[in-house]
Amino acid sequence: MVDTGSNRAAWTEFWASRDARQNGCLPSGDDRLAGAIQTVWNGWAASLPKYAQVLDVGSGNGTVMAAILRTRRDLKPVGIDYATAVPTAPRGSKLRGGIAMEKLPFRSGQFIAATSQFAFEYGDMPAVAGELRRVLAPTGRLALVLHCQDSAIVRHNWNRLRALRWLLDEFRLLDKLQSSLALGAPIATADRTVAHAVRLAAAQFGPASAAVEPCLALQAFLVDPALGTAQIQAVVQRIGAQAKAECARIAAMAAAAERVGDGAPVAALLGAHGFDQIAYRRLSIGKDDEPFALLLVAVRTD
Repeated sequence: MVDTGSNRAAWTEFWASRDARQNGCLPSGDDRLAGAIQTVWNGWAASLPKYAQVLDVGSGNGTVMAAILRTRRDLKPVGIDYATAVPTAPRGSKLRGGIAMEKLPFRSGQFIAATSQFAFEYGDMPAVAGELRRVLAPTGRLALVLHCQDSAIVRHNWNRLRALRWLLDEFRLLDKLQSSLALGAPIATADRTVAHAVRLAAAQFGPASAAVEPCLALQAFLVDPALGTAQIQAVVQRIGAQAKAECARIAAMAAAAERVGDGAPVAALLGAHGFDQIAYRRLSIGKDDEPFALLLVAVRTD
């Protein structure tokens, strides 16, 4: 990931605004998907030596560390994330924010294993691969859960992006609200504009779409008699910033999935950076379900 202040601020805001129990890009409320990912990490954790130190890169809220600790309480996971402010680490683990995957602050050969879930592919993959090889001990193990081109998760988020871009760029809801409020129009006028956006968004994308979500959030403030025009303008600006940040994150996800492709490009990259026994497979919930991610495992060669 290019080390820019805007990227870091976007991920910091993301984790600051979410429940620490939620995973970053997974569709909310999908217990089957969460269970399938837990099964992956159950198997991985069971294969590790006793008391192994495990590095989790792009840890977010520590989802992977929590998953492996459910299987193996003896493991010693340490997570790092690009965001400067991260949620509290799961019990039994450590989590550090403000760290780029491309510049890991650990000594060479420190870890027996390394993991990443929906993070490796966002970074400068050659640099991250080199750093992971450096911090892994000889024969150290690597497991990556990656977005891939035909992922159901990517498709789900791409649909969110389409809906948000319609709201922001075609209907231009936030621009309309700011202009109306700046000209002194009654708040009731803004409320009618939002209600119109809800009707159009629900008809085009569905009543639970990403285009409807910001509208419902705005309506909750517009009906509050205690809030004046200036306060409403601040709310519109904040919700707009959150929506634009989500658009940027989803666009980054789509680009990352394209780089992963079918997994072969990442396997070749790891092979060129000193990894061996490289294998990858698509992950799906059921036999006939479309894949939601790619699991890639490898071993550091001496």
